[in-house]
Amino acid sequence: GVFYLPPTGWLTSFYNPPKTKKLKQLRIKLLLIGISIDFILWGSVLYFLFYQGNLIWLLLGILITVALTWYITINYYHHTCYICPHCSHQFKVSFSNWLFARHTPNTRYLTCNKCHQKNYCIEEYY
Repeated sequence: GVFYLPPTGWLTSFYNPPKTKKLKQLRIKLLLIGISIDFILWGSVLYFLFYQGNLIWLLLGILITVALTWYITINYYHHTCYICPHCSHQFKVSFSNWLFARHTPNTRYLTCNKCHQKNYCIEEYY
C-alpha cells in the first residue's frame, strides 16, 4: 500500500481548510468561556475573602465554574476526531482515553482503531 501522511503545522490549512477554521473557532469560543470561568471563580473567592461574603456565594461560584468547565470539556471532546499518521484513518476514542492522553495543541497520543499503532494523531473538527 501507499503510505500517506496528512500534512501538519502550517500545511494543515491547505489540507482541510473548512474543518481547520471550525476547530479554530471552537477553540476561541471555549477560550472565551474559560476566561469567564476564571472571572467567576476568582471573583467569588475574592468576594468571600475580602468582604466577608456569604459562603453561599463562594459555593455558587465554585458550582458554576465546575459546571462550565464540564461543559467546555464535553463540548471539545464531542467536536474533535483524530487522524492516524500511519494509515490516515479518522477515528474517535473513549472519553477517558481522550482526557488522559498526552497531547500537544494539535495532536493527541492515541492508539488507532484500524492499525492499532500508537502515534501523535492529528486533531480535526468533527
